[in-house]
Amino acid sequence: MSPIEEKVIPTAEKLREFLAIAFNNYTSSQLEEAEKLYTEAKNYAEEIHDADSLYKAHLGLAKISMQRGHFDVVVENITDALQITSALEIKREEASCLNILGIALSNLGDFSSALTNYFSGLKISRELNNKKLESQFLNNISNCYSWMEDFNNSLEYAETAMALANEVGNPSDICSMKSNLGFLYSNLNRLDDALKLMNESLEMNINLVKNNDALAKTYNNIASVYLKQKDYHKALDYYSKCMEIVTENKDESTMAHTELLIGNAYFHLNEFEAALIHQETALDIALRINSKKLQNKIYYHLSYTYESLEEYEKAYEVFENYYKLETQATKDFSDLKVKYLNVAHKVDVAKKEAEILHEKNEELDALNNALRALHEEKNEFLGIAVHDLKNPLNGISLAASALIKNINKVTPEKFESVIQRIESVTDRMKMILSNLLDVNAIESGEYKLNLKFVNISSLVLEIVSHFKHIAEEKNIILEYENKTGEMFFLTDETALTEILENLISNAIKYSDKNKNVWIILSDAVNNFKVQIIDTGLGIKEEEQEKVFKKFAKISNKPTAGENSTGLGLSIVKKLTEMLGGNISFKSVYGSGTTFTLEF
Repeated sequence: MSPIEEKVIPTAEKLREFLAIAFNNYTSSQLEEAEKLYTEAKNYAEEIHDADSLYKAHLGLAKISMQRGHFDVVVENITDALQITSALEIKREEASCLNILGIALSNLGDFSSALTNYFSGLKISRELNNKKLESQFLNNISNCYSWMEDFNNSLEYAETAMALANEVGNPSDICSMKSNLGFLYSNLNRLDDALKLMNESLEMNINLVKNNDALAKTYNNIASVYLKQKDYHKALDYYSKCMEIVTENKDESTMAHTELLIGNAYFHLNEFEAALIHQETALDIALRINSKKLQNKIYYHLSYTYESLEEYEKAYEVFENYYKLETQATKDFSDLKVKYLNVAHKVDVAKKEAEILHEKNEELDALNNALRALHEEKNEFLGIAVHDLKNPLNGISLAASALIKNINKVTPEKFESVIQRIESVTDRMKMILSNLLDVNAIESGEYKLNLKFVNISSLVLEIVSHFKHIAEEKNIILEYENKTGEMFFLTDETALTEILENLISNAIKYSDKNKNVWIILSDAVNNFKVQIIDTGLGIKEEEQEKVFKKFAKISNKPTAGENSTGLGLSIVKKLTEMLGGNISFKSVYGSGTTFTLEF
């Protein structure tokens, strides 16, 4: 029976004893026992109002959840710990909480909030003149920018962190940052530089640092470089070395992730049966630890493996699971964001009240307004997504219902008409889902280009013709001018089509009735350019910088109440850059906008 189970009188001294036992269990990977002790300690600390013990209990629970990959639970516990450190004004511990919170939020995809916490922690580390802590924050800021694919900023912070770590001379930090900087070089396709740094980190770890967690991460990083070099067998060797360590450490989150990576390497080798074994093992672990994020990623890759094995029913089933988790993740993330901001707001208020109790009410109102605005924005996006999917589903349901009720009376022509309508609505729904999922595919590097020679003039004409009936509903005239004649260009037809459809659709959406929209294909310095010109609402100057950002919200609304998820132009920009092109725009508010694609 553990000390907690004996129901000893919860004194502060006894609490510290419980926390010490819990910490020892955590460091020896006895996570369930550690979690039980930390939870009991938290409850007792709340009962006797022991703030220091309560902080340590929340911190311990957060670290356990981090190891399991339950980042939403990390956020809940570490924000509670952060409130305590802020109230007690213990700066070093506050910085540690900000660091853990930043890591958790990064893993949840909330990079903006993660950076806010990292920079707050960086400020504290400089106030404390703690260069070791400062280098760690700089390194995590670099990692966050890397996940956002802002590699220039990432490189700047990584190199600054590396220089500071060398100045401090802590071998563990130097070892870790060499590995991270190598991974960044890999993302920049500086693969030889990446392997050099990673191998230096590896040698340093084996001979000096002897940190198994860092060693496993470096093995994974090296494997990822070999994967990019298409040396899949070497990649498998290093993934296996990582797997040995994380299995011994019982790090189930990394075990699941590494099993998935091993499966993906076999997939690239066209060894689909082997790929399936490892991906299914990864899924078993992810289900056991209830990591929705890992499950989602694994379902996505499993769908391709089953498809390659021609097991189409299973491919459909796992992709459906992927879609369900993706939809739920969007809602959960939005709810978590609101909850986190609410707690962050409370921390901010506690700081201000500690200084001057009756000061800065206006700032409090502003924070509340910002929170309400965020909540409304979240609801608006979810409402748009649900509305855009619900309408096509209703259309399918109504058409199918009418067909069933009148099956004996329906003529072949009418039957064909209804089926065509169902097919059309299904296609629309697929496009909506595609729009929502494309962002994830592009950002995760899973979007694959299929390059071939495409007749650009015919493609643009076909797309313009497709949109003419949509424009006619608003009495808008689409005018197409081809100044190049027939032109062929090596590109991905699907991606280019999506780019043009987004731009032409927007031109129609944001134009009033009885206006004109021009699409002009002409020669450019390298190959060709397409201009989409409208005389619609235009974009305010102060809002133009966020046009290509994901979920961008501007004050203009579609003139006929059309829906927008705020993803279209961010997809357009990313796809254009993937195709080696450039997109720019000029806009005058109230007069119209011209988007220019150049390849």
